[in-house]
Amino acid sequence: MGAGGWDYVTEYEGSVEASFAALQGRVFQRKYADGRRYTSLAELRADEQFLYEEGTHSILDIERVVRMTAAPGYESGGVGTLRPLAAGRAVHHSGD
Repeated sequence: MGAGGWDYVTEYEGSVEASFAALQGRVFQRKYADGRRYTSLAELRADEQFLYEEGTHSILDIERVVRMTAAPGYESGGVGTLRPLAAGRAVHHSGD
């Protein structure tokens, strides 16, 4: 599967996990609102063959939020995850 570039800016919903879920919901509605192929994110996730072979090339390919410092990899459980920046890194990048 080839990687595609994408990025998002979204409102903070009280936690990284809630913000992530809300964003995924909006992206799912935008991409699949017609209901022809999938009627829910759970149904999309159940289609492992589609996700493995094609993917959505969007934040819908990310499965969960994890809090880890190790580099992502199959052994560390970091593949297909969103890892929030540590507070110090967020300040470094935002300048606040």
